[in-house]
Amino acid sequence: MSTTTETRDAISTLCSVSEEAVWASAGRTLQQALMLCLFLPDGHVDDLNGLARAIGVPIKELADMPIPATSFRSGGHWVIAVSDALTLAQQLHHALHQLKHIVDTQQQARTGLNVADREAQAELFAQLVLGRTLGETSGGTP
Repeated sequence: MSTTTETRDAISTLCSVSEEAVWASAGRTLQQALMLCLFLPDGHVDDLNGLARAIGVPIKELADMPIPATSFRSGGHWVIAVSDALTLAQQLHHALHQLKHIVDTQQQARTGLNVADREAQAELFAQLVLGRTLGETSGGTP
């Protein structure tokens, strides 16, 4: 990624991927994962701070979370929270999963995907980005 004075908005770019048909969801998710890698330093995600800077969304590590991660709006901006009890690989996976939910929030009403489908797409997105950036080929949540 070039370091120019021009600011690029990762979430807007990811939201711009076509949503022509529900059956194209996996293809859209793949496009979004590849596009996100363009925003990552050297195309890699190594830590939560680097990911947060690349996507323009703060990622907070919180103690005593009953779930691995969540995303929410605060003061008009998105925030991703991950459990501090997770390993770094798990935190990155869950932060990317939440990012996909943020991106899809603007498209949910138009895609026709149910909750299970949206969860599957968020998992696929996280796996694709981590597989692309960390060179992993095995499936499943870290």
